[in-house]
Amino acid sequence: RGLRSFRKRQRRDLALSIASTGGDRTAAILNDIQLATHALETRDADAIVRLIGRLVGYLEAPRRMGNVRSHSTAHDVASGNALLQRSSQHDGQRQIRDVVLQLLGVVDERGLDTNDNGTRKLLKISFKHIVSLLKAQTLDRLSCREQWIELLRVALNSGSGPKPQIPLVGIVEEPFRRRLHHSQRARTVGVYEPNAQVRESAAIIHDVANRRVLKCSKCSYTITSAWYFVHPK
Repeated sequence: RGLRSFRKRQRRDLALSIASTGGDRTAAILNDIQLATHALETRDADAIVRLIGRLVGYLEAPRRMGNVRSHSTAHDVASGNALLQRSSQHDGQRQIRDVVLQLLGVVDERGLDTNDNGTRKLLKISFKHIVSLLKAQTLDRLSCREQWIELLRVALNSGSGPKPQIPLVGIVEEPFRRRLHHSQRARTVGVYEPNAQVRESAAIIHDVANRRVLKCSKCSYTITSAWYFVHPK
């Protein structure tokens, strides 16, 4: 009963964060970041759990690499100001993700122990929201990919046992495509196989006993993959 009531409050806080806009949203984010710093300093686990629930609600869906960049063409002042505003929002999102990773104990030992089953139950709503933001995303094309992979790794972790395997489809394919011989390129018809350079990475495993059928949410195309990224930590 207590957990059910707690999750109800979490859903409410998450919904309020998602729905916040304008100056009120900015002020709430800055306030929660300050509270997060204090919670880490005092190692207040209850406050950390509550703040994670609010902060993940401020996260926007990840952007593709190249969506935030500077231009040297003759755009008018309004376009330039809009670009600066988008860049500022991008940096703000990076800071929110960094604070969440601190609270989750990924980059700050004062954060939570997310391998603890009790802690994971309290964070279930937050983890589900993180995963929902990354649905149908291609990890290798995300801006701030390392942060998103860390968030996804923690959200998918089952607690005790081996670290979660993250489906590899698409990771680091495009940058190498022109340099590789045809026989070394990735195969993306029917059964997925990464290119030769990706297969050589120590963080990539081929788990033939754990094949998955992946389906595109837009065109319903399906492909089978047994290749995974496993975080080296």
